[in-house]
Amino acid sequence: MTKCLLILVLILISFVSLGAQVSSTVSIAGVVTDSAGAAVSGAAVQLASPQQIVIATTETDKQGRYNFENIAAGPYVIRVSRGGFSVSTRSVRLSQISRSDVNVTLSINQVSETVTVTGESGRAEEISNVPMQVNIVTEDAVGQRITSMLAQLADEETGVSLQRTSPTIGAVLVRGLTEVGVYVDGIRYTNSTQRGGINTFFNLNEPTAIRSVEIQRSPNTAQFGSDGLGGNVQLLSRQPQFRTGDKSWHGEFAAGFNSADTSYSANSTVSYGTDRVAVAVSLVGRRVNTLRPGGGIDSHSAITRFFGVRSDITGQDRLPDTGFTQYGGTLQMSVAPTGDQNVSFRYQRSQQDGGKRYDQLLGGDGNLIAELKNLMLDFAYVRYFKQKFLFFDSLSANVSYNSQREERQHQGGQGNPLAAITNDRERTTTWGFGFYADKQVGRNTFLIGGDYYHDKVTAPSFSLDPATRVATLVRPRVPNGSTYDLAGIISKIFGMRFPRGCA
Repeated sequence: MTKCLLILVLILISFVSLGAQVSSTVSIAGVVTDSAGAAVSGAAVQLASPQQIVIATTETDKQGRYNFENIAAGPYVIRVSRGGFSVSTRSVRLSQISRSDVNVTLSINQVSETVTVTGESGRAEEISNVPMQVNIVTEDAVGQRITSMLAQLADEETGVSLQRTSPTIGAVLVRGLTEVGVYVDGIRYTNSTQRGGINTFFNLNEPTAIRSVEIQRSPNTAQFGSDGLGGNVQLLSRQPQFRTGDKSWHGEFAAGFNSADTSYSANSTVSYGTDRVAVAVSLVGRRVNTLRPGGGIDSHSAITRFFGVRSDITGQDRLPDTGFTQYGGTLQMSVAPTGDQNVSFRYQRSQQDGGKRYDQLLGGDGNLIAELKNLMLDFAYVRYFKQKFLFFDSLSANVSYNSQREERQHQGGQGNPLAAITNDRERTTTWGFGFYADKQVGRNTFLIGGDYYHDKVTAPSFSLDPATRVATLVRPRVPNGSTYDLAGIISKIFGMRFPRGCA
């Protein structure tokens, strides 16, 4: 063991001493072609860090060529898109040579991604080179599967299942386990009050603002922190785009309708970009109404399970208490003050109204009241990226804010209208900080990072007597006024071979 520790210390010292030398910059160039080998002109080429920071954008010329100058060594993601083709992503590991050639081929109707940033924290890798099991759900797949709630992205995924407790709340289960950590662009989204089952606030993340979802189905989740016994879900958001040449405005609008629950939705996005500033603002709203089960019969209905009669004896062929409204918006901004720096900002506000725990009403336990009111999410982060920081090739640091609020109202009593009505009002506010720094020497890469999150819980709870209208304080589901601190440090060396006996 002493021998292994000595080797690790010597390796770290060598990286620091080598890294103290001035880092040189390199260029990336390549040609974008279609599957027939013809050059694709006018394709948008984006260079990003593994932390989803857009470093530079350009377009291919008439010969399909693109070029990025003054890029520091390290790991990157190249993303190429053009109308009529599927998006192509490539992971690139730049060494300290003058030029790297990366050619990209665009395909039509390609439904799978090839790059993951979840398999190894702080890095981007071809999915075939990652030993962990990672599912990548593309933007197209997200749009096709989701009709009312984000957790529906788990449909059709290997080793992943959907747990839908009610029409409004649900979770993605990995390998049959409920302890699944959720991250948004590498920022911790779950908190200390997450229960060992569904994530009440998972569906407040807006599907139309997501570029892709990565699900790590592996016990190797300590690199992302606690609460990931089953795996991790990484939500990668759509980023605002820099524009080469003149400044430009872009807009998107989409609307949808679903006959099964007579739901309807609309979302719009307006973006503005220059070569140094990119901004995107999106608004979305959806109304989900009562669901129509197959044949009008609900096998989970309380009157069916408890009394053995058909659920439509009530005269309704739709499920009561399954409607809700969800709306919100997202503001994203990316600023590149110099060619080697980037500051990105993201703020999301979402709210869910009118939700009910259908599984606890006639559709389940038969309780009189089981309401989820005023579910609100405020999620924001600021991230700074710098190439050639001290002796590191790059540094990424972030500060985040996450506020999740809900109001629950419950009345059981086996049908007794005079049973006490319990009111729980919970709010968990999280402030976080994280950083990554990497250095590449030859074929080896040294990565160090860490994060810290502080959770504060406000959870007053009281019980109301319907007859006397007297309210009494009761024990809340989560300790009121409690605080939790979570911190971790990660250090990795990629490409290094250790002597036998060292782990």
